[in-house]
Amino acid sequence: MSNFKKLDVKVPYEHNQRRTRLIGKHVLGKHGKIDGVDDYSAVRRYIPRSSVEAFKSCLPADILPYISGVTMTEITLLAPHVHTKEMCVINFYQQTHGEVTTFYDGKVEVDDNWTQDNGNGYFLCKPELLSPAGSFVAEDGSVYLLNTRAPHAVEEPNDERVGNDRYKPIKKDKRMVVQAFLDLPFERVASYF
Repeated sequence: MSNFKKLDVKVPYEHNQRRTRLIGKHVLGKHGKIDGVDDYSAVRRYIPRSSVEAFKSCLPADILPYISGVTMTEITLLAPHVHTKEMCVINFYQQTHGEVTTFYDGKVEVDDNWTQDNGNGYFLCKPELLSPAGSFVAEDGSVYLLNTRAPHAVEEPNDERVGNDRYKPIKKDKRMVVQAFLDLPFERVASYF
């Protein structure tokens, strides 16, 4: 089974977060501070309760008790990593710029040599031990379920850089994603869609 699944879920237009002035307020957490880069790879922000409820209302009732949080996340690029808290996440892509989400197979071994905050809800994996297993390019408005226990990364398409340099941002644009974190195995959540 793949570690991601595109979902046929529609969010009411009035809760599309690109239309609001939420960005820049109420930071919940910052992740992926790469040595030599000024900004974090991912910044999670609170969104209004009405928006949280609107996104949750689009999902099957049986999984709602297992949602541990809903946030707006700004993402530049992310090196291969696995999450240590939630088992899977539903991503409601609000704004994308052609980034590729890649999942990997191979030995998962911690790589803590080049970020300042490793272990803050996730850990980086040694990319040299991994090989690509599947990928997708999300579009604005698309919704995907991701297995966060499997190694995955967010990368620029056709990036020729090597090693960890390929995860240093090369553009200012950020992927904007509303994320619903779940404490259920990926396969179980996928069975509801």
